Amino acid sequence: MDKVVIVEQGAIGSVIAARCQQQAQAFKIFTRHQSARQLSYQHLASGETIKLNPDKTDNLSDAQLLIVPLKTFYMTELFQRIRLPAGLPIVVIHNGMGITEAITPLLPNNPLIAGVTNYGSYRKDNGDVVETATGQIELGWLANEDETIQQQVSDLFSNILPPCIWRQDISQAQWHKLSVNAVINPLTAIHQVKNGALNQSQFLPVISEICQEVANVMLGNGIMQKPLQLFERIMQVVSDTAENYSSMNRDIAFKRQTEIDFINGYIIQQAATLGIQVPANQALFAQIKQLESQF
Repeated sequence: MDKVVIVEQGAIGSVIAARCQQQAQAFKIFTRHQSARQLSYQHLASGETIKLNPDKTDNLSDAQLLIVPLKTFYMTELFQRIRLPAGLPIVVIHNGMGITEAITPLLPNNPLIAGVTNYGSYRKDNGDVVETATGQIELGWLANEDETIQQQVSDLFSNILPPCIWRQDISQAQWHKLSVNAVINPLTAIHQVKNGALNQSQFLPVISEICQEVANVMLGNGIMQKPLQLFERIMQVVSDTAENYSSMNRDIAFKRQTEIDFINGYIIQQAATLGIQVPANQALFAQIKQLESQF
């Protein structure tokens, strides 16, 4: 794929752009700004700093792939606002769940793929981006499957965010990431701490309670997940990313809208449908909403 377009230059979008540049993969930035931003990107493994000066495009007519690594609440607005060529493959990468139901009807003629990744980065005050975690990307179809496109997209992401794993049912990967985000994001945002602080004993009872609730809701959606296994996986992420700030932590710190509606809010919504009580998730949701109301 020679004509890859990345929407905006958020933290994960900048990871993808930097990795494309490293691999000599041609790309352009689709942005509402007058021009794409010049920025520096610090690679985690090598410590190398890459200067990014990407080209902007307003024209998607000849794009071969559109990568959309945006906050969930921006996606619906984006797809309502822009006219997309029929047949243009789209990969959406985001936190949380629930957005698929909103965007799929807006894209009836586009092959639509969901991506779930544990690559991580943060944006410094000057706009530069630092890679903070490497891992993998999991991809799966949402609509309009095409085997040729699947192979092309898999090859691309195998080069830029390896390893790339294709899932027949991407929802399980989405639930697993959601379960981690439902603990780390709101707790670090409410208490304004780095991820590693959640190893402190004061947080362990509420983390355990959230894990029990999330495991119950996952089971109601057909995904077997023992609460203890979920707790252990979350605490491993806490340890692995101890020096990182979660995205929701940064959103609250800089007085930005969070994705709480699509993380704990989605769990609460699913729990209501299933008749399951989730008081710990409801408490976190209410606290984040209270913080947002003060902006």
